[in-house]
Amino acid sequence: MLGRISATSRLRNIHSCLRTCAGARVGAHRRNHQQQQQLGSGQQRRTLIQPSFDYKHIRDNAQALLENAQNRNVGDARPHRVGELYDEFRRLTTLINEKRSELNSLSKELGNLARSQSKRRKGEAKDADLPTASNSGLDQSGLLAAMANLRENAGVVKATIQALDAQLGVVETRLRYEASKLPNITHPDTPIGDESRARTVKTVGTLHTIDKIPLDPSD
Repeated sequence: MLGRISATSRLRNIHSCLRTCAGARVGAHRRNHQQQQQLGSGQQRRTLIQPSFDYKHIRDNAQALLENAQNRNVGDARPHRVGELYDEFRRLTTLINEKRSELNSLSKELGNLARSQSKRRKGEAKDADLPTASNSGLDQSGLLAAMANLRENAGVVKATIQALDAQLGVVETRLRYEASKLPNITHPDTPIGDESRARTVKTVGTLHTIDKIPLDPSD
């Protein structure tokens, strides 16, 4: 009887080990699959490095850049448009920063009112503890109304920031597109015009003259 119990226990132990090993293999396979998926998604998100442009220089030297583009037969270059888009980009950026600062102020004021409300509920608040003198006379209902008003204003400011961010993205895309069409600045010594305006700057070595053009490699 003891021998049978021991054999049964050994079989159970073997089956338990097999299940544990199989589970470990399945878990490792799942982890490897997840890592491969993460790696693949990371490779898909990888993008090219965006070029960097000196938009201020383009705006301040738009006419010279336009003449350079015309001399190089680049007809779709619009440096003056780049300057306009750059000014719009700066305007939107400044406005967004102002709205974010306004949102931070609203959030701070809302936090002060929330702390004042919490103190009043515990019976520990005093008039001097309120954030501003204008709110020192607010009762519980007044605090709730002020907090609701701040939340509403914060929601409006958030929506405005999102709309401005969308406009900024469109302007930035157009700005990069227009700037990328501008050709490089031509060297001042480069002749302007067709090949007839070209000149020899330097000749290295001796030019060989051939009286007869060979028609066969053996000639």
